[in-house]
Amino acid sequence: MHRTHEVASRGPLLSLRDVTVRYGGDGVALQSTSLEFQMSVHRRPQIVVTHWIHDDVADELRAIGDPILNDSRETLPRSEILRRCREAEALIVFMPDTIDEGFLQACPRLRIISAALKGFDNFDVAACTRRGVWFTITPDLLTEPTADL
Repeated sequence: MHRTHEVASRGPLLSLRDVTVRYGGDGVALQSTSLEFQMSVHRRPQIVVTHWIHDDVADELRAIGDPILNDSRETLPRSEILRRCREAEALIVFMPDTIDEGFLQACPRLRIISAALKGFDNFDVAACTRRGVWFTITPDLLTEPTADL
């Protein structure tokens, strides 16, 4: 799969090719054969990750920006996610997280939110759209594991 997302005239923000998401006993692994992240700023983009991820995924994020990782296996409180996101351009969220208008208002630099899940009930996609923030999901997240059952 190859998708390039653009926001207004700022150019491509995120390009993912052949993305695979794996769930295991020790967390979530995102794998991509090609990952590009471009910003029209002179500093490296900050990428907040709300839940623990594998080291190889963190290394891919380090290649394109400055990830702010959750090193624990616990869900961060909303206040802590907000604190980490105030200056971030990108956010990777998981099932327990919620994003609403108030969250987006407090994080004006956000340009993309990537959800490592297939649904979006607890995310205000309309608010993201109004603010020019791309919101992505992983629609085939459980297709392969379910087929293996």
